[in-house]
Amino acid sequence: MAHKVLLPTDFSIDSLKVLKSYLQQSPPDSSFDIVLAHGQTLSDSISDLLFFSKYRLLKELNIEHFEDAVKILQNKYDSKLKNIHIDIFTGHNQSAFQNYLNGNKIEEIVVSENRSFKPCNKKSFDLTKYALKTKAAVKITKINCEQEGSSLSADAADISSLFNNQMALSQ
Repeated sequence: MAHKVLLPTDFSIDSLKVLKSYLQQSPPDSSFDIVLAHGQTLSDSISDLLFFSKYRLLKELNIEHFEDAVKILQNKYDSKLKNIHIDIFTGHNQSAFQNYLNGNKIEEIVVSENRSFKPCNKKSFDLTKYALKTKAAVKITKINCEQEGSSLSADAADISSLFNNQMALSQ
């Protein structure tokens, strides 16, 4: 059975570098279900909430280049990755995050020790603060990544850098 792991993301290549490092340092026979989660505040408008769609929100965030990089990473680590899922967390407190972890049966959270979150819009927020305060029975793994000027849009140079950097793991 695959180990379910949550990784907070800002849809930058740097967040995928954290995943790459985690996968490199995991045992060769391990299997993972990865949830790449992004925090997003919802509108207070009733009509917006009535017609809310995570799929539409992801399309509005324009993350096609990020999705391409995810596919490349999935192909490279095909033997370890059972599934990679991109999701939006829309809660607004620690309790909602606990429920999200329980509902998605998350067993481990992987966060970066030194990478700063770069919001992709004014409603984006970093899930790392919730992850570090979690009281759920999940393992927290901290990855130390070399910071090389992250960018929100993943162009070809950024994607190629995904396969050239070294990172360190700490727990």
